[in-house]
Amino acid sequence: MPVPCWVRCRNPVVVSDLNELSGSLRSTINPRLTLLDRVSGFFTTPLFKMNGVQGWHDYGQRIRVNGEVKQVEHSLDGMTTVDMKVESISTAGDWAYWAKPRDEKFLRMEIFKCIGRQLHSPFFEGERIRVEGKLMWDADGFLEVHPSRDAQIQIRN
Repeated sequence: MPVPCWVRCRNPVVVSDLNELSGSLRSTINPRLTLLDRVSGFFTTPLFKMNGVQGWHDYGQRIRVNGEVKQVEHSLDGMTTVDMKVESISTAGDWAYWAKPRDEKFLRMEIFKCIGRQLHSPFFEGERIRVEGKLMWDADGFLEVHPSRDAQIQIRN
């Protein structure tokens, strides 16, 4: 699993409660991974990201997210990137909901290959899912959720 970000971390946002978490979610979806992103991950993820160079910051919090899959990408590093539109999110038992299009929020889920191999079905754009996992800051500049077991990801359609 990911190690702390040591170098080029892009100042992780402060997230101490649900309001700060909600306010730090993206208001637009992440751009799709390019072919270069998907191919270069074979080298950059194990050599750099997993060793803390532009890696991940672990907030030590678990979150639960209900959302709609907007895009799914697979990289040569074995990771699956799932960008979702957040319908609701919780931390420490508190929930926040978004119902109006102008209030849309987005979050990326990273599924590491050891977990992806255990999933019984692939994800498709448009599916509604629930995921639980660690709240992480990706040094590329945004929050993510990292499930640690396949059972933490459920299709809700």
